[in-house]
Amino acid sequence: MRLPGFVGGRPTGRALAAVQFVISASALLLVITTAGLFVLQQVAREEALRDATELTRVVTDVAIRPGVDRSLLTGDPAALARLDAAKGAVLGDVIVRIKLWSPDGRIVWSDESRLIGTAPGASSDIVEVARTGVADAEFADPTADEHTFEQGQGELLEVYVPVVAADGTRLVAETYQTSDRVAAATHAIWWSYLPVLLIALIALALAQLPLALWWGRRSRAEAEERVELLARAELARQDERSRIASDLHDTVVQDLAGMAFDLAATASSVHRRSTDELATTLREGAETSRSSIAQLRALLLKLHPGDAPPIDLARELPELAADLKGRGVRVDVDVDPVSLDHDLRALLFRAAQEGVRNVARHAAATRATISLTARDGVATLLIEDDGQGMSSRDLVKQRAAGHVGLTLLADRVRAQQGELTISSEPGRGTRLVVWLPLEVRKAG
Repeated sequence: MRLPGFVGGRPTGRALAAVQFVISASALLLVITTAGLFVLQQVAREEALRDATELTRVVTDVAIRPGVDRSLLTGDPAALARLDAAKGAVLGDVIVRIKLWSPDGRIVWSDESRLIGTAPGASSDIVEVARTGVADAEFADPTADEHTFEQGQGELLEVYVPVVAADGTRLVAETYQTSDRVAAATHAIWWSYLPVLLIALIALALAQLPLALWWGRRSRAEAEERVELLARAELARQDERSRIASDLHDTVVQDLAGMAFDLAATASSVHRRSTDELATTLREGAETSRSSIAQLRALLLKLHPGDAPPIDLARELPELAADLKGRGVRVDVDVDPVSLDHDLRALLFRAAQEGVRNVARHAAATRATISLTARDGVATLLIEDDGQGMSSRDLVKQRAAGHVGLTLLADRVRAQQGELTISSEPGRGTRLVVWLPLEVRKAG
């Protein structure tokens, strides 16, 4: 079974473009999804830490701060008793330890009585919270010496909040909270934001559908255009081959055939010919040979123009007219001294060749005009004859027969932002006009 868009198991240009788009779009969605999930995880974690900090702040303000005064700093038993009575309102499933620190790093009270009065020293977190009054939270290392009495609790969250008593005493309250609550809060927040992320990703995927459709249409159009260009190139190649064969048959082959016939006739009757007759035949044969060689060289230059000199329209157009004059057509040539770049000169010469060739082959004309002018930034080439003309039906028949020279020429003229028109009626001659701008504006 052969899949559409694949040749020999490999994707064609259109299928490859579609595959590339799908891969790039999927990669973009994957990157955005990964980044979104990471950011969402961080946001959820930060939100959970803020909730834990707010819990510690509320608990200390309600249960601890009313029992704090300066006597606590001296270890007054009554002050310690007040806080011991309040610790039941603090401890529970969430908060498993509480400490009150003086700014100099001494524990003035804790629910663990063995810590009261010890001086482990103020950590940088305690010093910063005491100085700025801004709460802080971080996960504790359960193996640290300061957590001797919290072993077996698993990973704990340390929360530091400032405590300012009514008499101005400043302490720092530290609570240890179980990480399970933080994880649960993080999970809950994560799931609450996840639908928003999913909706955003779905919206992004849907937003890419118009782009995918546009890309598909563009890929198809480019593929069709390539096929059409290849077909036209093949037609042009076949047309050029036919034209070369026709030119050779109508010129060099006919001349050489005539010369061969004359030489053969002279050879068979050489004993009856005078010296002057023989000399005339030989001179005519030599002239025909030189003319044929010149025509063949000109053809070779057209086939391999790389080493050919630049096209001089003031010289080339009269030479084209000479071909018509040789057929008995009276030709008027009018060429303005036009300054054109190489591409425009080549295109105008090609158009003149096509026009003159059609006059010679199909028009049966007695008079023709070849004119090249340049005015108002436009070069105008005119090929006109008084021949038998043709109808639109004749043009269609010529195209159906494979004569696409004018069609291909019109395509090249349009590519240079110009225009080619043909006006013709049976019995009233033909008029071919090519307009080309002297300065072609680049697209984009």
